[in-house]
Amino acid sequence: DYSKKMIVFPNEVLGSGCVAQVYRGELISHDEHTDLGSNPNPSHKKAVAVKILHPNIAASLDRDLMLMSRVASLIHSMIPLEIIRCLNLPRAAENFVDIMKYQVDLRTEGENLQRFRSNFGCDERDQLRKDLTHKSPNMWQNGFLDSFVSGVFSRIAKSVSSEKKDIVSFPRPVEGWIAQDVLVEDLISDDSTQDRNVSGSSKDAYNAQTISSTVSPIADFLSDDSIEGMRSRKALAAPLLRAFLKMVFVDNFIHCDLHPGNVIVKTIFEETNDQRSMHDQNEAKNSYENKRFEIYFLDAGIVTSLSQVDKQNLKDLFKSVILNDGKEVGRLMVDRAKHEECSQIDGGLEAFSNGMSGIVSEFHDKRDSGLSLGAIGIGELLGRVLDLCRVYKVEVDPSMANIVISTLVLEGLGRSLDSDLNLIDFAFPFVIGSAVDRFK
Repeated sequence: DYSKKMIVFPNEVLGSGCVAQVYRGELISHDEHTDLGSNPNPSHKKAVAVKILHPNIAASLDRDLMLMSRVASLIHSMIPLEIIRCLNLPRAAENFVDIMKYQVDLRTEGENLQRFRSNFGCDERDQLRKDLTHKSPNMWQNGFLDSFVSGVFSRIAKSVSSEKKDIVSFPRPVEGWIAQDVLVEDLISDDSTQDRNVSGSSKDAYNAQTISSTVSPIADFLSDDSIEGMRSRKALAAPLLRAFLKMVFVDNFIHCDLHPGNVIVKTIFEETNDQRSMHDQNEAKNSYENKRFEIYFLDAGIVTSLSQVDKQNLKDLFKSVILNDGKEVGRLMVDRAKHEECSQIDGGLEAFSNGMSGIVSEFHDKRDSGLSLGAIGIGELLGRVLDLCRVYKVEVDPSMANIVISTLVLEGLGRSLDSDLNLIDFAFPFVIGSAVDRFK
């Protein structure tokens, strides 16, 4: 009986989408001395987010997807136009069906979250933070070892939490609470804790420290045009873009639904309790230097991975923008394509390569202005490449379209946060390869 182990608050809706709705809930933990039927101690309750599929959504989706697939096959077989054949509508429909069917099986989303957390080292980071926060102050109490170990843990803690502001994470699915139509995750919420900060050579030097946090949608930061607000926006833009590039070029496991509603930010304030006035403490809390951010990506039901050929094509495309060598990447794309007709047309290969060269050169020439998000659009670049492939009948995996759409959405968000962000600074190590070794 789940009601003895979990409370769901039906009037506290955290979010709603086309296939599911998310409620606030509480998991009730207990030990051998706790009676499940009794009223548990509030300290044994853990806040969670409970995602539940809409009633009959799977049947409705199956019907709609079957209709779409049949229409796609009908058009493909009955309209004898090469442009229609090149679009390969049945394959595109099949790709869309696979994506949407995963949406109505929340076990898949749970697996995706666990894989993302593994790729981004979330579990290791959470465990280290827990060890540093709760274990290190009690490990040693007196003497020289106390001083030495205290200093080491203090520096590590500062490295993990304060200095590394570009933390990207994902909610943790709760083990044992993952089913086809229900998914329970840790709730990313506001909190405030009293911690012990290691800062001296004896137990008397442990000073109480207040660590509080607030959680808000990333869209809330876009309306803050103050000096502190602009600094916060710049601090968020870089890890956002870096995380997406890592998904594409390092992990080849890409979140394809990163609209602003699926990105939330936990702003963490750290302040040592002292004798400062309340006014000074509020000033310090609002200061950028006393903040660090953790970005959380939600709703990981829609993901994609590129074939090795398309992944290499994408990497070569980014590299060609850096090196201004679009003609070569055009030839490579034709050589690697599963199906293409441009090489069978007189002058087709040369025309396609020249078209790629023209697109790449246009973007490369903007390097003088910094290749910032405000100056160019990577989504536009990818869209024009796909359009060129359509014209010259060079087949591209439908998964690439998902990448283009995700790039357009995330790029717009990044531009709103920091239009001066330089794409070359971030893309260069990923496409050249050094970032792969660093992340691995």
